[in-house]
Amino acid sequence: MADLEALIAQWVTLPPQQAQGFYEEQVFPAALREVVPRERRRWGLTEGTPGYETMVLTLGTSPEPLIISLSVWRPERVLLLATAESRSLVDRVCAQTGLSWGQVDLREVDRTDPGPLYREIKDAYHRWGRPQRGAADITGGTKVMVAGAAMAASTLGFDVVYVGWGKYLSEQRRPYPGTEQVFRVSNPLVELGELDFQTAQAMADRRDYGGAAGVLERLAGKAPGEASLVYRVWGALCRTYEAWDLLDLEAARHSAEKARRLLAQHGRLAQLDPLRRQEAFLAAQEQALSLLAQRLPQKAAALPLQDLTDPQLMSAILGTIYHAALRREGSGRRDMAALLWYRLLEMLEQSRLAQLGLDTAVPDWEAFGQRVGRSEEELLAGLNEVRGRFKHRLLEELPSPVALVDGYELLAAVGEPLCVELGRLVHQVQRRNLSIYAHGYAFVSEQDLQDFRKLGEEILERFFRATGWDRAAWDGLAFLTWEEA
Repeated sequence: MADLEALIAQWVTLPPQQAQGFYEEQVFPAALREVVPRERRRWGLTEGTPGYETMVLTLGTSPEPLIISLSVWRPERVLLLATAESRSLVDRVCAQTGLSWGQVDLREVDRTDPGPLYREIKDAYHRWGRPQRGAADITGGTKVMVAGAAMAASTLGFDVVYVGWGKYLSEQRRPYPGTEQVFRVSNPLVELGELDFQTAQAMADRRDYGGAAGVLERLAGKAPGEASLVYRVWGALCRTYEAWDLLDLEAARHSAEKARRLLAQHGRLAQLDPLRRQEAFLAAQEQALSLLAQRLPQKAAALPLQDLTDPQLMSAILGTIYHAALRREGSGRRDMAALLWYRLLEMLEQSRLAQLGLDTAVPDWEAFGQRVGRSEEELLAGLNEVRGRFKHRLLEELPSPVALVDGYELLAAVGEPLCVELGRLVHQVQRRNLSIYAHGYAFVSEQDLQDFRKLGEEILERFFRATGWDRAAWDGLAFLTWEEA
């Protein structure tokens, strides 16, 4: 710095006809040696690391700011927009930055008409393969060129940078050498994108996953650099939950895989910290989706006994239905929630009987009786004894197929009850059967749903105790909320 100060002291005393050459040959190179290492350190750029892969720069009649910017950011590809008056300075820019002509795409533009400038930037963007992260330096050039480059950069999602200074020498009409700094202008798309990001969060928390994904995907398409990556990860997660909620399991699996892959690639970004902390949770959900997509039949069919007794598969199926019921309840859709609770209770009974050797779709009563140590006559008598408690019509033969209430009564008859208050179960099933989504015209009240859910939770606990299955795997299928993340 002492050498630079000595050169500056000499420079400011020279007559104008000598000062220009002395500045270009002595002062500016010395300033460059001071400024570039300092600014690269300030921006955390290590040796050999480019600040940007691509840059767009407008060249005016003073090339020094561009030389500083290029020397600090060290882009691999450059679009240099010059006027007829400034293009003669390009050789000096290349010489002092070390850029080769193979890295520089020089285009001449009109200093007063932004149209050709827009087209040159757009064409370069496509030639470069639509890079997600670049920058436009707007320090040099006319006001029209600067404004045009800034607007084009914002539209493409590029950062906008410029060179400023701490002190200005009015007599020399130059910055005080060595005080130059490079600055990055906040992209308005990032700031405005935060508002849309919050909207997407609110939509997801209202369980409108498709709407949230649409907002996030639009943001990812226009936001610059790192912000775009953040929106892509969250958007993929919302698409996962949208498809899972619709039971489009293959689409959900594909989106979950995409979300995990993007998170693995870009999880270092601060805005993805919440999701990175949930990586194990998300991996378990992806595994469950893969299992469901692979094992559930593509066409209508009953599951075989080996599937109905598989803890991993059945936990994925039952957990999916359970959490779907809770989401419907949370959205105020009580009739749909009751429908899902009914299906859940039916699957719990089917799975438990399958573990005892009975396929409720096509029951083999002889084999089942041998498994539980009862003859078919004893099974029928025990079932009718339980049915008689509720004044149900007595059966002349064992049922085929086995319906929901029959299944719970049968479990009670063989000493494996999942429901200890069968009267409550019968009442809730009757209430559900009268609902508009079942066989009647009534609507499920809030009290009806809460009663149904309370009974279902009690049966769930007995199911887990009877089977020894892991409740944690089931609970891990709840959709992640922004608040939890």
